[in-house]
Amino acid sequence: MGGRNFNFGLVVIFLAVVLCVGFEMQPMGVSANITTINTLALYTFTIVRSFDPSSYPTPWNTTLVPAGSNLTIQFPTGYNTSYGYWSQVNGTNYSLVQDGLNISLLGLFPTDTALDTMTLLIGNVLNPSPAFTTD
Repeated sequence: MGGRNFNFGLVVIFLAVVLCVGFEMQPMGVSANITTINTLALYTFTIVRSFDPSSYPTPWNTTLVPAGSNLTIQFPTGYNTSYGYWSQVNGTNYSLVQDGLNISLLGLFPTDTALDTMTLLIGNVLNPSPAFTTD
């Protein structure tokens, strides 16, 4: 059972991103380097601002992402948040603020930025167990 895969489609319930305001973007991509239960994994989130859900181009290079944008990701219940997450956006390390299952990155860009694609890495995420203790 240790190698059993589970659905990653529900990994992100909530995404509040200033960089997305005013955009009809393609759905965010989410993947993990390890899909084994109860194992630390590296999650990769890919946000594409250059195409909408119908694959039509968007004005990503004329509508800049504001300086100091924030990003919040909420993991579903079952993910363990006590392993010291780390984060990286487009190759740059960022500190994060953790509040329960919410992971927030604050002040992402020092200046207004033309952004086509953003790749966010969150490391040390403990994959959930397939069963939980009940009353």
